[in-house]
Formats: sequence, structure tokens, C-alpha cells
Amino acid sequence: MRHKSSLLFAAVVTVAAKAERPEAYNACVLLSNKLVGQAVEFGLSTVEVVQSLLLLTHWKQPNDSSSWRKVGYAIRMAQELRLNVRAPRPLPEDVRQAREVLNRERVWLSASFSLARSRGSASLC
Repeated sequence: MRHKSSLLFAAVVTVAAKAERPEAYNACVLLSNKLVGQAVEFGLSTVEVVQSLLLLTHWKQPNDSSSWRKVGYAIRMAQELRLNVRAPRPLPEDVRQAREVLNRERVWLSASFSLARSRGSASLC
């Protein structure tokens, strides 16, 4: 994962730090947010960026109010990547290709659920 997306790797490490190394969590969040900013600045649009945004939104700091914005970026990026279009069936015979198809579908479902969850929490504020 580290070779495919340093942002996704940083997001996963950030989540792990929140659970296992709380003293390192703040530094990990800073790095992850810096990488998100760079991805947005350079117009990087990949499934891994969407996954990273969703992970960081779900495992955010309690005082972080950026989740609605991050979910918005993730949804727009997912639509741009056409993750909302279900791949034709049957799945490819190659296991790796089939996993890629299913991963894209899972990311879209996760983004959709995150949007619903963010809307609910935004209305409570």
C-alpha cells in the first residue's frame, strides 16, 4: 500500500495510531492532512485518495469540523472516477481484477454512507 499511495498509507497509520499509540495520533493527523492538501492542490483523483478522505473523516479528532468538506471532496472525486457506476457482471476471472472492481464498489458505498452520516451530524451542530 505504501508504494501505491503514501496518502492512504498515512491515513491507515493515523487510524492505527489513534487506537494503539494515542501520543503519536496528533502528529499522524498533521501529516495526513498535509498529504490531503497536496493531493487536492495537485488535482490527484484516485480511489486511494477517496479511501483516505473517508478514513480520516471517520477517525477524526473530536474538535475537527472538516468532515462535511472532506466527505464532499470524496463524493465528488468518487463521481469523477465513476465509482457510482456498477461494473457489469460477471466479475473478471482474474482475482486481482475482480478485487479492483469490488474495491471500487465498496468505496462508493462507503462514501454514500459517510455522506448520510455527515449530514446527520451536521444538522445536530
